[in-house]
Amino acid sequence: MTCVLSQMRGPACVKVCPTDALHLVEEDSLEEQMKARRLDSVMEPMTSLDDLSTLTQERK
Repeated sequence: MTCVLSQMRGPACVKVCPTDALHLVEEDSLEEQMKARRLDSVMEPMTSLDDLSTLTQERK
């Protein structure tokens, strides 16, 4: 059983972590972050191809 303060502030380990490695994340927020990362990873190769296309056109 957790106390009300723990529910409002989160676990004490998150607050006192010396390296700031622990974070509380809501499930909805985590899903949005995962979607954004997947989209970024898909778009990254396309950006590289656009750069290559521009470079090739400049050489002509």
